[in-house]
Amino acid sequence: MNKSRFFSLIATSSLICLLPGGALAQSDSPAAEGGLADIVVTATKSGQTALQSTPLAVSAFSGQELSRTSTTGVADLARYTPSLKVGEVTASPSIYIRGIGTNNVFNGSDPNVAMLLDGVYLARAFQQYSDFFDVDRVEVLRGPQGTTFGRNAVGGVINIVSRRPSDEFEGKAKLTVGNYDLIRGEAFASGPLIPDVLAASIAGNYEYHKPYNRNIVPGKKGVASADRGGMRMQVRWTPNDMIDATTRIDYNRLSQAMQSYDHLLVPYPAFLAPFFSLANSTVGKYHTVALDSPGHILNKAWGIAEDVTFTFSEQVSLRSITAYRDSRYSLSLDADASEVAAAEIFQGERAKQFSQEFNLVGNFDDFDGVLGLYYIKEHNRSDNRAIIYPPFGGELNVIAPDLRANSKAVFAQGSYHLPAGFSVTAGGRYTKDTKKFDQIYSSFDFSNPPAVGGQLPGFPFDPPRLRRSWDDFSMKLGVDWQASRDILAYATYSEGFKSGGFNYAAINTAGISFEPEHLKSYELGLKTQWLDRRVRLNLTGFRYDYSGLQVQQSLSPGNVQITNAATARVKGIEAELVAQATPRLTLSANLSYLDAKYRRFPTASVPDALVPFVEDDPRFTPGNDDAEDSSLFNASGNRLNNAPRLSYTLSAKYTQPIGRGEAYLAADYYHQSSTHFDASNAAILREPGYGLVNLAIGYNSPDRLWNIQLLAKNLLDEDYFVVRAANGLVPSAPSGPPRTVMFSVMRSF
Repeated sequence: MNKSRFFSLIATSSLICLLPGGALAQSDSPAAEGGLADIVVTATKSGQTALQSTPLAVSAFSGQELSRTSTTGVADLARYTPSLKVGEVTASPSIYIRGIGTNNVFNGSDPNVAMLLDGVYLARAFQQYSDFFDVDRVEVLRGPQGTTFGRNAVGGVINIVSRRPSDEFEGKAKLTVGNYDLIRGEAFASGPLIPDVLAASIAGNYEYHKPYNRNIVPGKKGVASADRGGMRMQVRWTPNDMIDATTRIDYNRLSQAMQSYDHLLVPYPAFLAPFFSLANSTVGKYHTVALDSPGHILNKAWGIAEDVTFTFSEQVSLRSITAYRDSRYSLSLDADASEVAAAEIFQGERAKQFSQEFNLVGNFDDFDGVLGLYYIKEHNRSDNRAIIYPPFGGELNVIAPDLRANSKAVFAQGSYHLPAGFSVTAGGRYTKDTKKFDQIYSSFDFSNPPAVGGQLPGFPFDPPRLRRSWDDFSMKLGVDWQASRDILAYATYSEGFKSGGFNYAAINTAGISFEPEHLKSYELGLKTQWLDRRVRLNLTGFRYDYSGLQVQQSLSPGNVQITNAATARVKGIEAELVAQATPRLTLSANLSYLDAKYRRFPTASVPDALVPFVEDDPRFTPGNDDAEDSSLFNASGNRLNNAPRLSYTLSAKYTQPIGRGEAYLAADYYHQSSTHFDASNAAILREPGYGLVNLAIGYNSPDRLWNIQLLAKNLLDEDYFVVRAANGLVPSAPSGPPRTVMFSVMRSF
């Protein structure tokens, strides 16, 4: 392979793809006397329900426990939630639940797991990296939620619920310092402006730390740092018993050195080794990079929402959520992951959305249900550039997609309560999606900088505006049996729908759009409490039939297609256990076992960087370089990406009175088995199993107004990669955080 083609591949493919391939759920609510605390969730949209009485696979995490474990975002949450895994694609997380997720998170496509902030859907994946602060709880709904939450909840839902403004003055401030010069500040204040009529709250956070990864190129900065913060303001108006209105405004900003696929998994090949001696020396070093152009990202986002509930009677209420959000990011990356100025990426997106939802809720003796209307409008613009510098090529690729989309839906779901503790549930949702797409893909001669020459053959690719519409009806059927106060059994059939979309990297009209995904789920669940509610054990078994998978494939250098190329089957078992072993000792565990495989995927593409690692497999078919045909691999029967067969978390917390105060020691261990990040299941793109240990020791003052804590995350300094990919000539990966130690002081008032 010549050097020009090589750098064209790594830069353009990186621009287009950049492929990646709970147990702590406690509540602040009072505990049942002598037993575990009750946990309240809003997962069904028909009002608050106790977790143990909700026939769904849902994990709930209180703000108090999120703070204690320093769970600051969705990546940390994966350590405590069965079947939740989080990868990384430039500015965005790629979230998977039970093996259902995607690395195709750019303009024109949608995530497979929906994230909501106080009922507002965050439409773009890069918005999902926001920190958790001013949080009352986070709920993770596992499995398709196509009826109540709609499109793009095919894998599940992460629902973030803010702390509501209080009727009495209260507040909290927390300061954390640690290694890598960590400094993190969090604070909130809440209270009445007009007693019993108007209350308000304000909260903010900020975090800074130095890079986790050292850059050995002289004079160049490291990557994987933090410099971010945000604010949230809420005003709650309750003029009478009928109206409860909350206005929310939030703002987040980050500007930090980001890591991408900066760690080489193997050295550059011999014919290029003289250029990349520093980069080759970093192979096997998880926190050392050699980058002449370290990555950097700037991200800004703000939103405003009005959340109003009209209570017509004790049985009937209407909730309206009106929201607008404006988010943007820009980043630069070293596309060759080396000390040489060979290729560089610039990427940016601006996303605006308006949404409106109405929920009419009825809660009667024999029936609970919700009837809803939903509308969202999006406008997303991107500017993506890849430069290959001479003497390695001399090419400037520019892709500027513009997407306008809207979605309308009507849905209903209800549960009818029968004698002897039985209930039956039925629901359905009709969705109509429309997307309009403009794209300009240019490729310029850059062989004599600073001049930019004419377009290369076949460019610009500038098709007329495209318009596509899709509609879907998703349903849910279920039966549950409350056998006793402490035992709930349920069986559910549900469906999920992910919208179709557009491939902004397409270079022909035939490959520019793709169809929706559909998932059918069959689930059995058992929720139990034992020994006077001192032991809680929840079990779930499920099977998925997954069709129309939107598969991103690298067909040739600079030619990436997204097609509905595969079907899959997922089976699994999940368990969540919490036990109050003694009044001072609480033990907990969760476990996920997944059997997630492609049923049929005979044409998985193989990037050139991966060919040496699979070419001896009989399922491999070599491509034709002259015809720029991609090599193919029959991945039928292989495991899905980011779906480890086994993962589990073990946790313990012990409290000890000291005077009138209380000390505590808490520890947890997370383990996941080997994980694949490519349909070929090639060993080079498989992350071996690993385990992480966290340990905390703290003290609460007698009045519970002061807390101090020493926390170590990844105590044993385990080395691991978050994802793996083969976008260029050599496979590469971003690394997980090293051991971090932090000391915090918190004051409540």
